[in-house]
Amino acid sequence: MSCVAGALFPACECGIVPIIRRLMSKGVPVYAAIGFMLTGPLINPIVIASTYMAFGNDFEMAGLRNGLGFLVAIIVAFSVSIFFKSGLLKENLHLPHSSSNNRSFLDRIWSMLTHSIDEFFDMAKYLIIGAFLASIVQVYMPAKTLLQNADNPVVSLLIMMGFAYVLSLCSEVDAFRGR
Repeated sequence: MSCVAGALFPACECGIVPIIRRLMSKGVPVYAAIGFMLTGPLINPIVIASTYMAFGNDFEMAGLRNGLGFLVAIIVAFSVSIFFKSGLLKENLHLPHSSSNNRSFLDRIWSMLTHSIDEFFDMAKYLIIGAFLASIVQVYMPAKTLLQNADNPVVSLLIMMGFAYVLSLCSEVDAFRGR
């Protein structure tokens, strides 16, 4: 059911972790959190549309990608439910619990804005580093090198998976990059 919920309430890879932490702090089992975490970033309208467009307006490819991703998420969540029965990860999960009921509306708005700004600056450094790495590859990696290896499907797949890993590409763009 958590995989279905992840598909119905999608979030990007960057936003899914805080959502999962909050769900786990509210008592959601680890296996359910894993299922939600695996389907949320994969099955959403933007990813489906980008896959469809990246593969030449091919509904079959978009369907296969999302269907296989959903199947893998179910298998992983089920496996986690079998092999990890304890409250794994919950013991170390300490989220700040502030009594928001005792604070005024303006205090809560200010707290939300402050938290958003802190999150922005925490994540901006990764955005800058990622843009820097992507620009290095774009400038210094000749396209000829990539095209030479494009004939071998195994080598080209490994190269593109390596790029996706190093450049931390998200689901919205990896279909275009892998094509």
